[in-house]
Amino acid sequence: MRQLLRAFVPIVVVVASLIPSAVWAAQVRGAVTAPPQAARARAAPLGYTRTQVAAPAKALSEGKRAVALFLRSKESLPIPDPTTHLEIAIHGMRLTPEVAACAVDAKVVFTNREREPVTVVIDGAELGPIPPGESRDYLCTPGGQEDLRRVRIVGRRFSSGSIYVGQIGVAGRPNESGYFSLNAPQGTYELQFVTEAGIVGRRPVEIARSDVSVGVQDLTSNTKSEPGSKDK
Repeated sequence: MRQLLRAFVPIVVVVASLIPSAVWAAQVRGAVTAPPQAARARAAPLGYTRTQVAAPAKALSEGKRAVALFLRSKESLPIPDPTTHLEIAIHGMRLTPEVAACAVDAKVVFTNREREPVTVVIDGAELGPIPPGESRDYLCTPGGQEDLRRVRIVGRRFSSGSIYVGQIGVAGRPNESGYFSLNAPQGTYELQFVTEAGIVGRRPVEIARSDVSVGVQDLTSNTKSEPGSKDK
């Protein structure tokens, strides 16, 4: 019996060494303080009357900008394909949230929560019409190194947003309280904070075999996109 056990030991060691190193993944945790939402210009009076085209509610213009996250790989172990995809809902005459991120060949899901069909335009390409209660997937095809794509809804002047398409990495977004957690294998990364205007913050991250905390990223004083991101 002892001889049989000794014979199995080398086999177990070999099998263990064949397990992909990507299992040594960790979580990148932190929080973000979102920048204030840029106030949209009010519509000009029509003719000589005081009538104005409907504008977003004051509460919306005084809120916080939506923030998406992209953990861009600089040098890392293979990153598994995402099992879930970020969603943008169409509801109340607006996109919620106004920004999402994805890696190349991943998807962003658009869900229509209105009572009528809607058509989404992403950098001039139409997605839809999307019937009420249904969803359509937008495939994040290759583009520039830091690729920001504009999103709008046909016939809705104030419904606009962006999709940030990274090359290789992990996409996500903070929860309602600003906290986030991204799973990624060992390697060196750049954590990018993105609003509908572009990248508004960057932070280097190195993942070994344990979780990484990046603390709180305060974006309230940085509302402009950094060089390298598109701001059309």
